[in-house]
Formats: sequence, structure tokens, C-alpha cells
Amino acid sequence: MISLRRMLLMLLAVSLLAAGGCVYWRLLKFKHQLDDFNTHFAFASDSSYALVCLHPLLGGGDIDGLMEVAPSRREQQDGLEWRIYAFVKEPADGTAPLVYRLGFAEDRLSRIEFPAQFTQLYPEDGLRELLASLGGADVDRGERSARARLARERLAARLPDRAKLAAVLGEPSEHAAADSSETWSYRYRLDTVTQGRAERKRRATGEFHFDAAGQLTQLAAGIGKHVLRFDVETARGDEPERKAQRGKGRNR
Repeated sequence: MISLRRMLLMLLAVSLLAAGGCVYWRLLKFKHQLDDFNTHFAFASDSSYALVCLHPLLGGGDIDGLMEVAPSRREQQDGLEWRIYAFVKEPADGTAPLVYRLGFAEDRLSRIEFPAQFTQLYPEDGLRELLASLGGADVDRGERSARARLARERLAARLPDRAKLAAVLGEPSEHAAADSSETWSYRYRLDTVTQGRAERKRRATGEFHFDAAGQLTQLAAGIGKHVLRFDVETARGDEPERKAQRGKGRNR
């Protein structure tokens, strides 16, 4: 769902995917900051959820280069320069767009405000857990993808089910069912002035995968060619070994 994965769940780690040179290293440092979440970030939950960067790293040019399309609009407010990205559902069904607001101070990304729908889909500690998990994500620059893992035991009571998705995001753009699984797919399009060859970069997708018991097993979000996945896993006895393997992949 673009919702949970979309923009910043896109932006947040999709970051690493298509960058090069100095930008890549800044993004890699940003990913490592997520791995030490409480040191580098604060989480606000007033009218909507917001991620506050205590030690900003990314510049406006970094974000513009990664998105490759113009934001829906820009504005100055509360001492910050804002890039605002509004994603409209396809096909349109009357549901409100998902709006992400990125605030910059002295050309450094200082605050990310999530869509209002997030407050209905995720309790605060659930979204914090999702964001923090990006610090340990496996990144494949060639495939422009990132994969993070979440422990079901820590999140089971905080993940949205199908009824909540339908109530907040509306019916999925596509629905697929098999004997042992079900997938709800949401398609969105960024409202932006960018046209022409960059048109495909306006497309965004979100997927929710459920098992036969109705439990969410994977969240996936995409913007353009970039993909971010969250695997929801049941704890296993070989967890220490798996953590060690993930640690080796963090510097890929």
C-alpha cells in the first residue's frame, strides 16, 4: 500500500537503490542511522505521524535525484522548505490521496510527515518498528530493491488486517487469491507537473500479502522501478545466525 510503503517507506530506504557516488554514501549513512533509531530520530504523533531527523544527512538535491520527478508542490511553512508528494489512487474511487510532506532546514531533510491515513492504519509503535527495521534491510542496488524483516511476535497486534485496509484505503485496485494466500494490490500515481519520458516514475504500488489464516505475511511498496519489501516472520530457533547473516549484508 502506498500507504505503508510508498513514499517514505519508499523514500526511506529506497533511497539506497539508484544512487551513486557521494549520494550513495550519504544514503548508506542514513540507513545506518535507522539501525540506531533512538539516537538519530524522534517520532512525533500530533495530528499525523512525523519522523524528525536529529542529525540530518540528506539534502534537497539528493531527494530530487532519487525521486526523478518534481513534487506535487513546494511551500514555505514553520521555518522549513517543504516538498509535498500527493499520490492519487488508480482507478479513482473517491478515497483521499496519500500525502507525504518532506521538510528541509538549510537544505537538509529534517522532518518527514506521513499521510493522515497512517494514524488509522498503524499505532505509533507499529510504524516506529517498521521504520527502524529499515536499518537492517538487505539492499540490492542492481535490482533497485530493499528487503527488511519484522518479527510477527512484536507486531502481530499492530498490523492492519483486510477490514482495516478496506475501511482506510478503500477496495484494492487488484485482488488475487490462491489456495493458501491472498494479495491486495493498490496502485497510485504521483500528482506532479513532470511529464514525458519520466511518466513511469510517477507510478507507485503497494501490496499486502495474507496467508490462509488471514495473517499479513509481507508488505511491499514501489515507486517507479524501486521496490521495498517487509517480510513478517515468525521467530525461529536460528534467529541469532540469521541476524549475523543480515549484519553481513548491511554494507553491501
